[in-house]
Amino acid sequence: MSSHQIAMRHIVSFPPEIWEEVFAWLPREVARSCLSVSRTFRDLASRVVFRNVTVFFGAWEAVEVKEYIYETDPDPDAMNTLEDKMSSMSSAILHRISRDPTFAVIVQSLDIRAYKRDGKRSAFELGSLVEAIHSLGNLRSFVWHGTSPNPTPEVVEALVSRCTTLQHFSAPLLTMSKLPLERLTNLSSIGFTWKWFYDTARGRRSKLPAEDRDLAVPYDCLRELQMPYTAPHDIPFDRLPMLTHLELLSIQILDDFGPIIRPVTQLQSLSVFCSRREHDNLFEALSFLKSELPNLHSLCLLTRRQGTLESSHVQIIADFLQGRTRLHRFRSTLTFCPADQARFLGALASLRNLEALHWDVYMEDITKDFMQVFLRHIPSRMSALSLATAGTTFKGGDAFADLWAHCPDLHFFYLRTWGSEEEPIGRLLRGAKHLKVVGYNGRLHYIEMRDGELHASATWSARRVAFRGLSDFGPGCEDAEWLMRGLRIRNETDEDAP
Repeated sequence: MSSHQIAMRHIVSFPPEIWEEVFAWLPREVARSCLSVSRTFRDLASRVVFRNVTVFFGAWEAVEVKEYIYETDPDPDAMNTLEDKMSSMSSAILHRISRDPTFAVIVQSLDIRAYKRDGKRSAFELGSLVEAIHSLGNLRSFVWHGTSPNPTPEVVEALVSRCTTLQHFSAPLLTMSKLPLERLTNLSSIGFTWKWFYDTARGRRSKLPAEDRDLAVPYDCLRELQMPYTAPHDIPFDRLPMLTHLELLSIQILDDFGPIIRPVTQLQSLSVFCSRREHDNLFEALSFLKSELPNLHSLCLLTRRQGTLESSHVQIIADFLQGRTRLHRFRSTLTFCPADQARFLGALASLRNLEALHWDVYMEDITKDFMQVFLRHIPSRMSALSLATAGTTFKGGDAFADLWAHCPDLHFFYLRTWGSEEEPIGRLLRGAKHLKVVGYNGRLHYIEMRDGELHASATWSARRVAFRGLSDFGPGCEDAEWLMRGLRIRNETDEDAP
């Protein structure tokens, strides 16, 4: 027996639990390559590679994004070929799940992307999916994107009858009212998807029909809730004893939000979209809650209001944040005039455990002087940072050298300007140490170390950007995925923030 064979025998004798941890830290493409190394490695890698399965009904590129992926309308024949390819591949996956119990038991997450150009002719796809679900006794998460076709009650009934371990469910916003959600009694997390994944900048709020709001769902076991409500009074907090994560991204009004949410002391994560007409109600609530919600570790405040905040509102934000040592993440699209930035920075300085931050900076460019002041107010343990400027150019590449020195363990950095055609990734990387993902104006790149220097990968595909999730950012970048949920990224010069 050769030394190589002896070494391989020792390697594969490691417990499967250890290999699962090893493969979980590998990039997706690398883990997939392990499928062809040997039979043993294939069996080990399969448990990780096929833990999360994506099923395509049609092709997203052919339906939703041709206006910005392609400079001209795509070739119809090419789109037909792409749609057939994606659907055929998914048909094979669903067939394998239905016929192979050893494969089906591996699958824990099922992600449906429904973008057929003729969604009305989907009986075969939906029938195959329902049949496959009846084999997925180990399924933990079910997510549906797109509305061509829509998810059906039969799909939910299949989940109810077979997937007793299901913990998370989400579907497009305007399909939720047509599904028997109250039958999913074991869920710990429920939410909705927009037409665009993570599109909290757009969507139906004030025009959302009454029948699509305040839906009945199984509340008793829920820890994470993202549903469309009319007002805080319509959220049954008395039936949510375990609630820790609340996202109100499609709520019509915020009357009495502070007093109503105050008793939810176990709340750890709160995200709120505030329409222009509800600004005063939001700040009234923040003022009321400044000494409440002691366990909050993540706060996201989104708005489409133009211009800077009034000084009184800046003070309310600062008072709310002041001294919250348990807060690890803060994202806000609120902007402050230069005279009020000091109050906000003073509040940031009191967040000694802050690890992730997005800030819309009301200035033309990130200068070295600004960065030096900014860094005096954020902890060195930061792992993810996103900054947006009001300018249309990028000049301050050298300003970020101080950032890498102050935050050596920063894994993710994203910068947005409004119209710069320059790609400054090379300048941004100078002096960085442990970056894993970096982005600029909608272009995201993996970062890797080669010959002692950091290098950026090719730009992420449009599909990966649109459907980005934890697995795309990679291990150690959970904060980055959270920061980027509130952005609709279209291309390098057209990005809509909430």
